[in-house]
Amino acid sequence: KDANAQCTLVAISCKDFGAQLLPSWTEAFENALCKGKDAGRFEVVRITITEGRIAKLLSPFIASGAKKNVPEEDYANTLLYYGDAEEMRDILRMHNIYTGYVFLVDGIGRVRWAGSGEGSDEEVEKMIEFAKLLTQPSERFVRDKKQLASSGRPRVGKKLPRQSR
Repeated sequence: KDANAQCTLVAISCKDFGAQLLPSWTEAFENALCKGKDAGRFEVVRITITEGRIAKLLSPFIASGAKKNVPEEDYANTLLYYGDAEEMRDILRMHNIYTGYVFLVDGIGRVRWAGSGEGSDEEVEKMIEFAKLLTQPSERFVRDKKQLASSGRPRVGKKLPRQSR
């Protein structure tokens, strides 16, 4: 339950065209942050939304098609959603179903940044910088940690008075 503990890039698409735009964001994010010493703090989750009444009936065919488009190492972080997603799309302002959307989500599930379409080099660079900022401890945390280390004694909480019954 720490906002700075983790940063997740959630990539959402409703149509195949939108899914083809997402690697401009996800590949750069994975290459820059999901490898190395802090790799455990970053992850990418892909969500494919299929809306319509017949979607559930066609789900086996849709899933087999998705397997062909998703690398095997990404299966664990790929979700297929079948059904009505109008309310979710409205909340996340995903009004164009033909594009892809990306969201940076902090360690407690808050959407902290959003992008859509194909990411330009500048946009992707800014997203990666912001993701790094999201996982840095706050200034207050760093200051308190330094004070504890410099005091040379263990931190003791204030003792609460006993309540009489």
